[in-house]
Amino acid sequence: MITERTGIHTIRRLYLQLLYRCNFECKHCFHGERLEYADAFTAAQACNLLARMQRDYATEAVVLLGGEPFLYKELPRVARHAKHTLGLAVEICTNGYRIGARLREIAPCIDLLRI
Repeated sequence: MITERTGIHTIRRLYLQLLYRCNFECKHCFHGERLEYADAFTAAQACNLLARMQRDYATEAVVLLGGEPFLYKELPRVARHAKHTLGLAVEICTNGYRIGARLREIAPCIDLLRI
């Protein structure tokens, strides 16, 4: 559908917002009231979308975003699928607050961590 509407055939880097929730309430945040919304994708939906983007648009990398992506319960599953099943480069953009234990769990699946 993207190609038909835009003529774009390749999307090398996908920015995937897994959820809106965050553990901060920054006044400058552009998400505003959306921070209270439910997760944007189930893990199955996110994994299926990544596979489709790779197949249909030659996607090579994904940036997993939120809100705060480390609040997303299925982050390890999505990161593992992206890295080990699809072979994508995986980047996570986080505020870095209290991520230690979860980071250790998914570190082998991450190419770049932006704080």
